[in-house]
Amino acid sequence: MIPMRKSVKKLKILFYHAGGHTAWLYPAALQLKTYIDLFYQDVADQLEWLIPIQQEVTDEELIQHIEQTGTDILCTSHYLWNHAFLTAQLSRVRKKLKHTIKVVAGGPSIDVNNNHNFFEQYPYIDYAVYSAGEQAFADIVDHLITKKPLIAFNTSNCAWKNNNTGKISVADYKFVKMIETSPFVHNKKLFSAMVNDAKKKNAPVWLPYTLTRGCPYACTFCDWNSGLGNKVSRRKNTYQQEIDLFQQLGVTNIYLSDANVGQYDEDIDMIEYFAEKNLKENAGFHVGGNFSKLKKENNLKIFNIMARGRLVNKTLNFSVQDINQQVLDNINRPDVGWDVHVAMANELREKHPHLIVKAQLIYGLPGQTPVTWRQTLEQVTQQNILPVIFLNEPLPASPAIYDPEYQRRFQYEYVHSNRMFPGVIYSSKIPKRSSSFDQHDLVQMNLLSAMYLSLSAINFALREHNSQPLNITQIVDEFLTSLHYKTLSNNLYRNWTVDNNFYYTVDFSGNPTQIPDLTMGFELAHDPYFIKYLSTFVSGNQRREFLKMAVKSEFQKMLYDIHLDVD
Repeated sequence: MIPMRKSVKKLKILFYHAGGHTAWLYPAALQLKTYIDLFYQDVADQLEWLIPIQQEVTDEELIQHIEQTGTDILCTSHYLWNHAFLTAQLSRVRKKLKHTIKVVAGGPSIDVNNNHNFFEQYPYIDYAVYSAGEQAFADIVDHLITKKPLIAFNTSNCAWKNNNTGKISVADYKFVKMIETSPFVHNKKLFSAMVNDAKKKNAPVWLPYTLTRGCPYACTFCDWNSGLGNKVSRRKNTYQQEIDLFQQLGVTNIYLSDANVGQYDEDIDMIEYFAEKNLKENAGFHVGGNFSKLKKENNLKIFNIMARGRLVNKTLNFSVQDINQQVLDNINRPDVGWDVHVAMANELREKHPHLIVKAQLIYGLPGQTPVTWRQTLEQVTQQNILPVIFLNEPLPASPAIYDPEYQRRFQYEYVHSNRMFPGVIYSSKIPKRSSSFDQHDLVQMNLLSAMYLSLSAINFALREHNSQPLNITQIVDEFLTSLHYKTLSNNLYRNWTVDNNFYYTVDFSGNPTQIPDLTMGFELAHDPYFIKYLSTFVSGNQRREFLKMAVKSEFQKMLYDIHLDVD
């Protein structure tokens, strides 16, 4: 008689990403599962991978889900936008969970390799993974299953605290190459379940799609490879199978989250494949991404394919950060020069006049002042390029944070302030002052950003209707001396310096409300009092048409169309 094999309880793994309103399909579980399946097969047989929780949930919902699924390992993904929320939630939830549950935290905001007090700050985290985590996570799981000691010398990119001795072990960094096997195709069943779950949330579903790991450059505000090197590796020859699968599952919103899409010629082929799917099969793919900093000839090919293949809604996105050469030098930013960007924009507009070229810019960088920032905004908008603007948020593993020489050179001081994302208040580490700006200056740069974005978007709508565009320079000059500017700037400055809230609590007319710092430009274009203010700069014979467009919400429609393309 053959003895029955004793069944072994599998460890259940749950990823919790705590994303926003959009249902992002974070593929970390797929990536780690693929690695373990391929290289830790004995361990793989003893694991059960649960459908990740992609969006933010309440404490009660999280606890209930963990209990109902029998989760053994809770894995959390930490980014700028959710780190404060996640750590606060874990601090409340951890004590209500079974003590046998282990918490593994990873993501760009995990700074355990630089923060010697990490486990004192976050005692509810059992294991912390920094940088690429395939080997680290596999070794942690192997340790939990086999009870073999976890030895820092034998693993990499992770840290833990021994609860018995109190000793903290931090394994050294090692660059982990991108797995050659497609995590999507390899895990089709789990990926399909993730997609089906996301579609139930009544929110747009976007997939961050990565083929390349790392970045060859070293911009000081950035932290590709967790700021630990500039090696790059790539998964090749899988994009066709993956895109076919995305189409089959109805995943059509794709964000290309490599650091430099276009760095490889295969990127052009990939974009072409997306475009052909749209043109020949009406697949409905919508694609955004981070595009190469130096290979602009490839970018130009890609943008033309995206336009022809209807892969964008309204805009083509240039990654610029600033056009001031001294600022670019200060952040060690490689760039081909503003004249190259302008020439590309002109060529694209001539071929695709229905599309808008936009430039991603960042304020709060070293060497910037309100004067240089306005000069940048002037030059960008004068070339009929839409400025899309972000505040410099230093990443934990970026040279701007960990390099003391950088701190001394530019005299940066940062502050954790409350900011708003539509519907959510979160904590963000932002510049307070540097050798070139102070808090007053940053407030002014924020309002300049809002004005140039709003006026530029309105001008695009006016041009589409063959109406005379606004004189942006004249309007901004007048605005900076107006009561409206004084009201808004005083409001943001006081909120920030007194209440530590970097958002507005009044609108253009001074009425009480709450407006995120990043969306003030969009809010202005929706504000009837701001539109009325702008109408005073329009000549009499054009004013009627301007106000008619406002009544028909043409300016809001333009901003909505622009906003559909994810930056």
